[in-house]
Amino acid sequence: TDYAEDPAERFLGFHCCYPLKDNKVCGKPIQEGHVAACYHVFCREHAEEWFDSHDECPICRDGAVRLLEMDLSRAKVKRKAKMSLVGAAPTEMVQALDAAMNFWVAQKTFEHERQGKSIEALEKLGSRLEQVRKSELQGIDDKCKSLQDEQQRLEQRLEEVRESNKMAVQDMQRAKRELADVEEKYSNLQRQLGHEPRQVFGDSGTKSEGRRSQLRSDRAFPLEDRLGSEMMFTGPPSSRAEHNRRSCSTSRDFATVAPTAA
Repeated sequence: TDYAEDPAERFLGFHCCYPLKDNKVCGKPIQEGHVAACYHVFCREHAEEWFDSHDECPICRDGAVRLLEMDLSRAKVKRKAKMSLVGAAPTEMVQALDAAMNFWVAQKTFEHERQGKSIEALEKLGSRLEQVRKSELQGIDDKCKSLQDEQQRLEQRLEEVRESNKMAVQDMQRAKRELADVEEKYSNLQRQLGHEPRQVFGDSGTKSEGRRSQLRSDRAFPLEDRLGSEMMFTGPPSSRAEHNRRSCSTSRDFATVAPTAA
């Protein structure tokens, strides 16, 4: 049976205990490896790497330790299992069985502790990720709520603007109607007074000019009358001079007053 594919064989077999970085172990299945007196098992590569410069176990770190090279492959163990205790006394069999059992239990306990630590680390990591996820989701919820509030505020403002525009249009229409009524009343009033309808704006200058011309014409006749009376004056020379002086004074007064009246 293939060791890598059979879960039972993989569980019964031994794995390298050499510690790596980040609290991990090698975990490589061992065919031929090295067993320390403290029951820790190492693959050939890590055993040579470590024990070439160290005498202590890389896990226990408790002084020098004796190292034994062994063939721990499942095929080898199965071949020796039936004949390994042949000829041994019962007490020796029990001792051998006790040593083999303690060795196997020690390996599985070590693997379980390492797996437990890995599981604990994974659980802590999962807990931190869950907290981060909840925090990010809370932040997203807060942003969504803020955006919803902003949307409601903008919709309310848009509705206010629409209502204001509607009122402005109504006011403009009302003003147009009022202006039409005023123009109609003005036209009726002109017809009642016997004048031709004229525009409301634009004729004030012509009207004022006509009034000023009429005023100048009206005030010119008395002066002509006075000039005519002077021409027809037949009194003495002294009286005629007094009459001319008064006429010139009157002409100057008119020249001064006429522009003001206009």
